[in-house]
Amino acid sequence: MIGVGNESCKINPVGGILVHHHVGNGGDHRLVEDVDGPVTLTARTGDRVYFLRDGASVTLPSAAANSCRLTMKNLGASGVGVAAAPGGAIDRRASIRVAPGQTVEMISDGSTWWTL
Repeated sequence: MIGVGNESCKINPVGGILVHHHVGNGGDHRLVEDVDGPVTLTARTGDRVYFLRDGASVTLPSAAANSCRLTMKNLGASGVGVAAAPGGAIDRRASIRVAPGQTVEMISDGSTWWTL
């Protein structure tokens, strides 16, 4: 991970670069990441915003191990696949597709990811 000021950049081992922008002050923080390749998210706390670029695909962490709200915005020219972790679900499906220009917010109830 390479960091400058309130931004950091991590090379994704399966392709793509995640650019982290920390937004907020005091105790209110939101992590914003640009995703331009396949990525598997890890369980975290707090709000997360992902800008999905062409070439992105996302696998969510287990809903049981996650207590954050995810927002995904597709900035690419084609749809982006978002898959649940193995054995998991998003709105009772294994995956969803985020259309170009679409924004999807998700939150876990401890067993399933739900879109809002």
